[in-house]
Amino acid sequence: MTSNNQYPHWLYNDDGKLDEELAAQFIAERDSLIQHIETAFADVPYPGDANLTIKDGDFFANVAETRRDFRGKHWKDLSPEFIHEHPSALNIFTRRAYHFYLPAYMIGILLDANNGSLVSTQLLHDFVVGETNWVAVQLNEFSAEQCAAISAYLKFHYLLFDKFDLRQSGDYVEQAIMKLETNG
Repeated sequence: MTSNNQYPHWLYNDDGKLDEELAAQFIAERDSLIQHIETAFADVPYPGDANLTIKDGDFFANVAETRRDFRGKHWKDLSPEFIHEHPSALNIFTRRAYHFYLPAYMIGILLDANNGSLVSTQLLHDFVVGETNWVAVQLNEFSAEQCAAISAYLKFHYLLFDKFDLRQSGDYVEQAIMKLETNG
């Protein structure tokens, strides 16, 4: 990984020097999690060009743009930069498209940790809102392996971001993990 953002800011000391030992541990854990996500979601089918987003005009203005930008694209081919340019897509995907593209969002955040706060906040919100949230309702569409991968992602996410940027969301992360582990 050659991204300048591959290491979270907290892996650097006050002098700006990278803590090499901690960075190596971080990279090993991150790469293991990415492999877990890729394996868990490997067989999720592409939802089809006509089933990517909600209908035009439904609350969000960028539906047609999102549909155009994601049309024909496999989640494995989306870069962290592409993901960060489309944070609101999570809100306008159909259930099948959300299921298909979710791994790209988790991996994009993991690979570009310092630029992922908007996308990571949105993704975290999807899993921690009350029982009426449609993602919580659709969890039974995820396999046990996928729920385990999402749960592992949320645990790592908490370590990666909440430690410094999202302190108040710790209880919500724990609630989301419990939901995933009981659905899995």
